[in-house]
Amino acid sequence: MHSITLLRLEIFRSVYESASITEAANRLGVSQPTVSRQLKDFEAASGCKFFQYIGGRMQPTMAGRKLYEESRQVQEGISRVQVLLDSIKSGTSQPIGIRSVSTLCEYILPSVVEKRLRRDPQERFDIGVAGVAEQIKSLRTFLIQVGFFFGDVICDDLERTLIGHGYYALKARKDHPLASFKRVCWEDVVSLGDNTLALPSNGPVCQPLFDAEPRLKSIGEKRLLLRNVNLAEPFASKMGVARLIDSFSAGSETSNDHTVLPVYPIVKFPVWAIFDPRERGNQQIQSFIEEVRLAVMHETNQFECQYL
Repeated sequence: MHSITLLRLEIFRSVYESASITEAANRLGVSQPTVSRQLKDFEAASGCKFFQYIGGRMQPTMAGRKLYEESRQVQEGISRVQVLLDSIKSGTSQPIGIRSVSTLCEYILPSVVEKRLRRDPQERFDIGVAGVAEQIKSLRTFLIQVGFFFGDVICDDLERTLIGHGYYALKARKDHPLASFKRVCWEDVVSLGDNTLALPSNGPVCQPLFDAEPRLKSIGEKRLLLRNVNLAEPFASKMGVARLIDSFSAGSETSNDHTVLPVYPIVKFPVWAIFDPRERGNQQIQSFIEEVRLAVMHETNQFECQYL
């Protein structure tokens, strides 16, 4: 591990991007011998050859290309540290790192962030879409401070807070055989067979549904198996088939062409916030989680009043 230093990595990246020791030296503001020596020492210490001199240019080897891809993450981390140092120096707030499943990013977080920015224009946010596995990894490596997801997972080293629940519903075109019903049962959904979309069986959001009705795990998958819930909307619309949706997106799913139907018996899924235990006393993080909880509760109540 001692073969890697930030200086060596920076020199390596500059040589890779410029394909020239001279240009890399000019970019970094150091001498050409310094670049050559650091690169040579890096290769010797790591036991890898990163470049070959071909046609007057420094051409990366396979090892060089792999190292460059990994070094991009290091560079992103350095950039975040620099932003933090700049914010400390200037007195501005550190951005809250947030990752969330796409549905909450689209339908819940915007209103929460808008309200907070109206109250405090100096508050800053770093928000992205990520599944629960990526959220856990980012929390463990301190890239983010809080995550939001559906379903249930085990991660004993992190702290989870239950902030609400959602429901499953069925979206169908108004000319669909089930569209004339005020509500449908799971037996109706199962009977659709290939005329509905299969749900990803490897995601925590669908597990409560599969536990309640195991037959749903295989419907439609012989025809089309989608590995991501977010792919269901464009495929269902194009194919004219029904699909299961969550209650948070249901409010935006109604249109002149489609209808949303509650499915009985009602099946709920949990909504979680996840964070590092050391953030328990962080008032900024905890107040953000509380505001997301209130927004989740509001959307759930809206769905219950409209459909249940």
